[in-house]
Amino acid sequence: MPEDKPKEDTIARAGEIFLILLLIVSFFNFLAPKITNIFEISPDGNYPKLSLGDHSISLPPQNLSDEKSLLGAAISDRVNLSELFSKVKPSSFNDFRNRAIFQAMKGLYDDNIPVTLTNLTARLAQANELSNVGGVPYLEDLITYADNDASALGRFFGKAGNIFRTIMLWIALLSIAGIIFVLIRFSYLQKSVLKTYVNLAPMDSINRIDERWGKIVTLAESQNLSDRKVAVMEADIMLDEMVTHMGYAGETVGEKLQSVEKSDFTTLDEAWRAHKIRNKVAHEGSPISRREAKEAILLYEKVFKEFEYL
Repeated sequence: MPEDKPKEDTIARAGEIFLILLLIVSFFNFLAPKITNIFEISPDGNYPKLSLGDHSISLPPQNLSDEKSLLGAAISDRVNLSELFSKVKPSSFNDFRNRAIFQAMKGLYDDNIPVTLTNLTARLAQANELSNVGGVPYLEDLITYADNDASALGRFFGKAGNIFRTIMLWIALLSIAGIIFVLIRFSYLQKSVLKTYVNLAPMDSINRIDERWGKIVTLAESQNLSDRKVAVMEADIMLDEMVTHMGYAGETVGEKLQSVEKSDFTTLDEAWRAHKIRNKVAHEGSPISRREAKEAILLYEKVFKEFEYL
């Protein structure tokens, strides 16, 4: 049946919005427990620590001198090796030479052998890697880059930290944008459903409604006071019929308007203003000028046009 099509479209839109909301909620439920204190400052306030849940994150620095500084600090015993090897991985190094040297250092550390220039040279020679990394001169050059552990680790992680923070910021912004999009879509869905109620309800035909409204407009411009009162009263009756078919309950128009959400009914304020003019005419017996009658009719018309009733 033709009436089933809008209902199917409404269900489809509701399903679409539900899936988007579900994805966003699932994303935050997954991410929130995992990302805790992504960038913690050590108790002495020296350098940032990267952590993702129970796992450490190591991203390569953008400056190769930072790699040399960190390796030189390790050779010179100016950095905590336990912390170094728990936070930094071979893949954290861009330069293949520094990556090979770091792996050799890690091997010495795992074998409980002091990480010194002599032991490191021997380990690299044993693995036939010494010449590949630039020989002893390159290892000695690393020591000249050595710094205290705070600045070495700090510089190594600092730029990576900025990149990671930027990524997380964009993720947060995109998530917020997604939520806003869903809210807008949901508001549109509600408005669409209300319009569907109006269009599908067993009301007068479009021609009869237009004819009825035309008579109301003519009466509102009449020189006769009683005609102007009838115009406002009839317009309010049309408003009552419309909100009733939209599903709002209540004994009076006022009660029905009180149950309306502003987000679902953009012209709610106009409806109230027009209805109050009607109440003055109906209950207080107040006279109504042509200007006031025209103002009330324009308010009703704005409400009706929002929901394509006219």
